[in-house]
Order: sequence, then structure tokens, then C-alpha cells
Amino acid sequence: MLSPFEVTAGADRGYGALNSNSITRFNVELERMPVSADIINEALDSNPDQQRYILIRRETSFVLVPADEKIDPTLVPRVAVEDLERRGSTEVVSLVISLTTAVAEDIAPELKKLMGKYGDVVPLGRANQLVLQDTAGNLKRLLRIVKEMEERDA
Repeated sequence: MLSPFEVTAGADRGYGALNSNSITRFNVELERMPVSADIINEALDSNPDQQRYILIRRETSFVLVPADEKIDPTLVPRVAVEDLERRGSTEVVSLVISLTTAVAEDIAPELKKLMGKYGDVVPLGRANQLVLQDTAGNLKRLLRIVKEMEERDA
């Protein structure tokens, strides 16, 4: 069983692994890592006989958390909608969207049903906004659904 840990960007030049049970890190900007994060997340969350984990890519660090526990929202990076394309499909992120015609409190329960195991939705009633947390892949799909709802209600 792994203990939660954090890898922080620093001045080192990277290091290599000597076996297949290790992770190799190179001195690369974290925003250039979405595909690598997807590969790591699929491996960490795929074996039902072992503890599963999810790798969260923050601005300057990675955090490894148990996949079967609710993720502390303070660990999840908040991204802009346009930045979702720079995230791997399995990366957990959160974002805030403003609604124009739909009502946040009305559609939040419907969206929650469509979310994955890392998903959460918080309606902000006074601002008519939604705080969405899930994998980037699921959030892209949910944003298309919200756009269709907004267009239909217009």
C-alpha cells in the first residue's frame, strides 16, 4: 500500500527508473504532461486486487490520492473551460461555469447523475453558477450537455 505523497517541481534534472514498478520523471513542464498523466492514472486505477490511486496534476506538483475515497477539493486544480483541452481525459479537475438561461439549482442534480466516481457539483444560486469537479473527459461531455440545455431554454 502506498502512502499519499507529493512530487514537487524543482531544480533537479530528472531521474530514471530501474524497474517497471517505478515512475520515471523528467524535467518537463507539467502542462505538457496530459497524455502521461492518463497513462499513469489508468495503471494506478486498474487493478481491483490492489489499492487504487489517482494522480492529480497541480500547477507545480503531482499528488497521489486513494481512488476509493472522496477527493479533498482543495487538492483539485481549478481550470478555465478553455484549458480542459490541455488536460488528459482521466485527470481530475474542477471548473466554474456561469449559466444564462438554465437555473443552477435545477440542473445540478441532473448533472450529478451523469458524473463519474470523482464527480461533484455545487450550485452557486445567487451567481447562477456551477462548480463542477470530475475527470477532464467527463467535464468536456457535461459542458456539451449544459450548452445544449442553455440553447434549448433560450
